Amino acid sequence: MIPFAIGAVLITKKDNSVVEAGLTDCNAEGFSFRLSEKLDYGEIDSVCLKLFAWEADQFSSLEFGAEGLKTVEQNDFFWVYRVEETGDEYEALVRDFWKQYSQYVKWKKEGSPEQLSHFLTGYPEGEEDNFAPDFSEQKKAWSREILSNCHWDNADLEGMELALSVDSLDMLERYLQLPMEAFFRERLEGSFLTEHPISGMRPKGIFIGNSFCAHQLPTLDKILATYEKAEREGICVTLCLPCMQESYLQDRMTLIEKLWGFLERKNATMEVVVNDWGTMELLKEKTTRLIPVLGVLLNKRRKDPRMKYQREYSRSQKAPFGNALSLEAYRRRRKEEGIEIYSWEADGGTPDLPMGINILQIPYYQTNTSQMCPLYAVCKEGNRGIQYEVENCPEFCKEYVLLYPKHLHLIGRFNSLFGMALETLQDSAFLKAYKESGLKRIVLTLW
Repeated sequence: MIPFAIGAVLITKKDNSVVEAGLTDCNAEGFSFRLSEKLDYGEIDSVCLKLFAWEADQFSSLEFGAEGLKTVEQNDFFWVYRVEETGDEYEALVRDFWKQYSQYVKWKKEGSPEQLSHFLTGYPEGEEDNFAPDFSEQKKAWSREILSNCHWDNADLEGMELALSVDSLDMLERYLQLPMEAFFRERLEGSFLTEHPISGMRPKGIFIGNSFCAHQLPTLDKILATYEKAEREGICVTLCLPCMQESYLQDRMTLIEKLWGFLERKNATMEVVVNDWGTMELLKEKTTRLIPVLGVLLNKRRKDPRMKYQREYSRSQKAPFGNALSLEAYRRRRKEEGIEIYSWEADGGTPDLPMGINILQIPYYQTNTSQMCPLYAVCKEGNRGIQYEVENCPEFCKEYVLLYPKHLHLIGRFNSLFGMALETLQDSAFLKAYKESGLKRIVLTLW
């Protein structure tokens, strides 16, 4: 029996019903298939042979009439039928199928997993062991790739605000110590991007807190100190709240209540990025001061640096970018809850942004997040599989990251994995396309 994944027979009857049969034999003289039921030849409209073509990554098909069909075996469990065919088109189809299948079997039996992946998807062979020695060198390599092929014009970003992501506690301390201009310069130096034209722009906002790791959420005192400093500098502050675990419920309620009280006294507002519906429920009566933003953990899309090696992704670049926000009914429900600002991540594609205020985070995009930190497991246990909830986090992420093969443009930081979308800093036309789709603000992360 030839596996259904690579070969099958479809029998279409005159009433338009279709029966799928298992392909048992296929050679230059014809093919055989097996069914659990007896066929009435007079009811058959056509017999379709479908064989998978690896190089085209799709099934090739040929249709035949019922006149060449005959029964070759019969028992208590199934009937076997055969179609005799020797035409040139059929022979070419079968020859290509067995040639490519033989190559697959060869790599499966004799080759390495990398060779098999290369044969099936074009995944680069021999790159799995090519790592940067450390995060600094990895950032230098990314910087060289960006600057060596940089086509950037700040005019393309006209009408869009630039904000900085301050997603760690030590980074927030530096912001509180330095003027915004000096802080921005320091972050560019840390990412080896001081020569990038975006360095000529002035950030008009900062995003503090972390959408993924609860241990990087600032205390109320730090949030208020940041607000006061940013207000003096004419900069807007957005607070990012991570997905809330049940053990943090009381702390989250207290933080929201006190922050709302502070803003009420100041007669001011602050945007709050929400990444779970529990937090949204806590904000429900306070949206006059705390403006909710739909976070990326609630605005999920398919995104992974390895997706380009998936054939179906290559065939339809548009398909992966749709999500719930593509539906008007979903956006209408979010609007009823007070959410009209949406946070996105750039990962190489340009989704159709909905009406509203859209925020785009560049150049990193999250692919996976774990409440039980893999980085902590590696540093503490020597095994990323031994994960458990961390109560008193030693913040290993200050010094360590998880490195991945260079060609993946992937990094493990905090409790998450992030891809690096180089094109978001290589070509301003990429962001201009987002602007034309409704983008209002860019959030730049510089690690």
